[in-house]
Amino acid sequence: MRRKMLIISARLLILLLLLFVAVRLLENRMIFHPMALPPGTFEELISGLPTGTGTFEEVSITTEDGLTITGWFGMPKEPRGCLLWFHGNAGNLSHRWPDFLEFISGQQLAVLLIDYRGFGSSQGSPTEAGVYRDARAAWDYLMTRGARPGSTVILGRSLGGAVAIELAAEKEPAGLILESTFFSMKEMAKNTIPILPLHLAMKSRFASDERIGDLDLPILFFHGTADRVVPFSQGRDLAGLAKKHRIRFIPVKGADHNDLAATLGSAYFDEVGSFVDSCIAARGYDGD
Repeated sequence: MRRKMLIISARLLILLLLLFVAVRLLENRMIFHPMALPPGTFEELISGLPTGTGTFEEVSITTEDGLTITGWFGMPKEPRGCLLWFHGNAGNLSHRWPDFLEFISGQQLAVLLIDYRGFGSSQGSPTEAGVYRDARAAWDYLMTRGARPGSTVILGRSLGGAVAIELAAEKEPAGLILESTFFSMKEMAKNTIPILPLHLAMKSRFASDERIGDLDLPILFFHGTADRVVPFSQGRDLAGLAKKHRIRFIPVKGADHNDLAATLGSAYFDEVGSFVDSCIAARGYDGD
């Protein structure tokens, strides 16, 4: 009996070791799901826009480790402020086009939206450290285009929320918007496959829970109550770690992970525009 138990224990240990190695080797593929951006996509999207919508550019940004990433930069005629936007862990820039256009034409916000390394037509392969470098490069680029910290709000969706929090902890934006954002990668791994200790094998941390309490700036949260990717409880618990007097948490009743704007309609964009206005007013229009 004892010999049988030892054999079972040894097999379980080997299985766990194999699982550990597999997670380490496949981790970035498990987290990031990029899609290529076909050449000419940007030109096709802007070709039918009416005159006066704004100016639109596809820009190339060089990161501190020498990669070139792609961004879309839109500027209305009279911008009320600026959004630096980090999307989630899948797709590419084109999947965010409708909201990108509405921020610019409807809310009169200048917007820089980037594809992380390995996404769209950006060079490289995504990693946690890499997407943080991409975020810093995007911020620095935006400052060269006339934006100022005191008139710039960072927006992060899903995994982009973790990227936005990390950048906000290093820079001094006027405010931060977090949508469908998780507590930490550790908690996401536990939620995805609760019976296996995947989180013990993962190098990527995306530890928003450890960073958000240090931020002393206005934060606007959106999270769908029916989110099947990032549980509503994770967004609520993350907000609970922020400075209470600086946050506003909006539960979007019935919304899933990717349909916050569709569920709220124009109210979503109005909330974002009003939040940007309030952040800029608090910092001063020329605030650095």
